[in-house]
Amino acid sequence: MYNHKRAVQSRQLMRLDKTILTRLEKDGFIKREKQGRNILVSLTETGLYAACASGLYKK
Repeated sequence: MYNHKRAVQSRQLMRLDKTILTRLEKDGFIKREKQGRNILVSLTETGLYAACASGLYKK
């Protein structure tokens, strides 16, 4: 049971990385930074502007 759940989560993360994050990074909305074993994802200025304009982010 646990192994199945972990495999599903792993596939979902790989799909997220491959499709959504790669496209957002290519378009300049986010940047990824590797820190040790982790990858930090942060909004760029363009990404912040787009999020504010769409109403998804409010300061």
